[in-house]
Amino acid sequence: MNFSINKKRISFSVLTVLIILCNFSVYRVNAFGPLPQYMGWATLFDFLIVIPLLAYLFIFRRQSALKYLPLVILAGYWLAEIIVPIRNSPDAQWLTSLILGMEGIWIAVELFFLVPKWVKTTIAFRKDSGRTCHFQHDFREALSRQFKLTRTMECLLTECALFRYAFFSWTKRVRRSSAHHFSYHKKTSAVAFRLMLIHALLIESVGFHYLLMHWSHTAAILLLALNLYTLLYLVADLQVIRTCPILLDDYELILQSGLAQGLRVQFSNIQSIEHYRGPEHLSKEEQRRTFDALPQEFSKEKPAFEMKLKTPETARLLYGFTKRVDTLHVSVDENNLFFERVKEKLEMPT
Repeated sequence: MNFSINKKRISFSVLTVLIILCNFSVYRVNAFGPLPQYMGWATLFDFLIVIPLLAYLFIFRRQSALKYLPLVILAGYWLAEIIVPIRNSPDAQWLTSLILGMEGIWIAVELFFLVPKWVKTTIAFRKDSGRTCHFQHDFREALSRQFKLTRTMECLLTECALFRYAFFSWTKRVRRSSAHHFSYHKKTSAVAFRLMLIHALLIESVGFHYLLMHWSHTAAILLLALNLYTLLYLVADLQVIRTCPILLDDYELILQSGLAQGLRVQFSNIQSIEHYRGPEHLSKEEQRRTFDALPQEFSKEKPAFEMKLKTPETARLLYGFTKRVDTLHVSVDENNLFFERVKEKLEMPT
């Protein structure tokens, strides 16, 4: 099934690129000579009819995906405006007004359905937000009640988490280690490591922005925007480490290793927990199957514990990416208490 979907997407991409290149070369290669005025209409036909039709045949056959088709039409129109020279551009102001009007209606309809769902999601999140103190887990649960968790929604969730932790988590009370919450950063250099990266990034941003301004204003602005986003990510990652401890719920273990990855595991699916006695560096195959809950720091340290799962679980990564894991590596500030609590959970009758 995945192979079939990828094959259709590749076919659509190849055909679309060919159409764009053919139209671009017609206007840029002198071998074709003077072009008739109606060539602009032919290009508009390719970008407003042919490419959206290909998108429907190869990508948007499902009814729920048809709502993205107006975006393809709008993108095709603006791309045609860029490719077609002014001398060959058709005089069709009415077409611009028609497309913009259709897009405005489409946006209004989307907002009409999305806003009530978003309000319900926000209310549900605020009602349950105190249960785990993990924003990404709680907000994903609230989103799943109103929306289908597509890659787009997962990207939105990542961005919401990034901005929430970067700007609105500074007044949040940091939970102390207890029988249910276990911090994992106080005995590491994870915080210092991120502060060092933030400091270096600030210096690099100022220096490179000044140098690039003498060469290209566009490149300088793009690099500055990228550095600012990276800075926000580092600040958010630091706040997640500080404010989101490992949580032992009544029935599950909740891990959030910085902003980049998280995992929820039912205690009934944990086969064992043992003190880690393995190698310091894992093979690529072992890394692929292991959820490493240790925060990144100056040097890689061995984990305190290794947990084996009965069946693989899905770890959540950034922007909707996932991986299947059957081994957990964990270290906390209170290792002995954590080991005892997990052992108690595993020995409890299910």
